[in-house]
Amino acid sequence: FSEVIDAWCTVGECTTKTIDGVTKIVCPAVIYVLGKNTDGSIMLIEKNSEIIYTPNTAVEFSKAEAHLHMTGLSYNFISGQLEVRVGVQITVVMFSHKEIKVITNINPDESKPKSNETSPALTVYFATKGESLWDIAMEHNSSVENIMAENEIFEEVLTEDRMLLIS
Repeated sequence: FSEVIDAWCTVGECTTKTIDGVTKIVCPAVIYVLGKNTDGSIMLIEKNSEIIYTPNTAVEFSKAEAHLHMTGLSYNFISGQLEVRVGVQITVVMFSHKEIKVITNINPDESKPKSNETSPALTVYFATKGESLWDIAMEHNSSVENIMAENEIFEEVLTEDRMLLIS
């Protein structure tokens, strides 16, 4: 090139990759340079590249979502070679999965034993949208699994008003 007319960069969807045992954020990028040759002809150069970011964290993460934003682009002729620099800002949200025990001890209240004599064999309950099956199960001495199975429900919070059968 004898002259650069324009230069720009596009960035694709970022992914996570494990490279040498380290999880990194990898974002594909394409750098474009439109320029004029010494004979006056116009030429477009397209270069595929990857922007690799290593998060500075000691926390292991199982998934990450990254968004890359180009903040600037500059170019220089050095010894007849075109050097292009792209400035980027990366925003990363990292997800970590960790199982912890929440309930460590349960002590039944023996002074209030459950009496099957006063409980009906089947209860019809009219539930409202947003009610938790946990709350309904506790109120009716049942279990979330029982209510879900009997009523073919797949979520633990009701998404609509509905009649429930509770045994």
